[in-house]
Amino acid sequence: MPREIRGPRGRPSWVVGTKLEFLLQYSADWRKATDIGLVAAGNFYTKVTKRFIKKYGWNFDRWTDIDCPNPDPETIDDDDSQEGLTDEEVNQRHEYFRELRVVSSNLPSMAEHMTDLNCLLVYPGVVSFLPFED
Repeated sequence: MPREIRGPRGRPSWVVGTKLEFLLQYSADWRKATDIGLVAAGNFYTKVTKRFIKKYGWNFDRWTDIDCPNPDPETIDDDDSQEGLTDEEVNQRHEYFRELRVVSSNLPSMAEHMTDLNCLLVYPGVVSFLPFED
């Protein structure tokens, strides 16, 4: 059976809809960071993970898609206060951040979503924000 009839292989991507739009806005920053090296790329992924949490909230199920307002540019990079949280809540936040940080730096293939956006080239297990060559 031809691949077009069977559909895409593998696990579906969680990066769709508003989450895709959110991540695409950082494509130029991603390219700059990865051109600089591993430390800059790591800092980039940490920053985007924090911004993702600012937009979608703590413990957001990344497999769902909701339309959230963009965070205030004035406070987007401010750390969230942990004042008033229990130790368990703090630990849950640390675990959520760690898990999200790992998946943000190792996104699944999104090639099927990118054919008309002309801005993503995907290699197995890694999303690269590069212009397509015509």
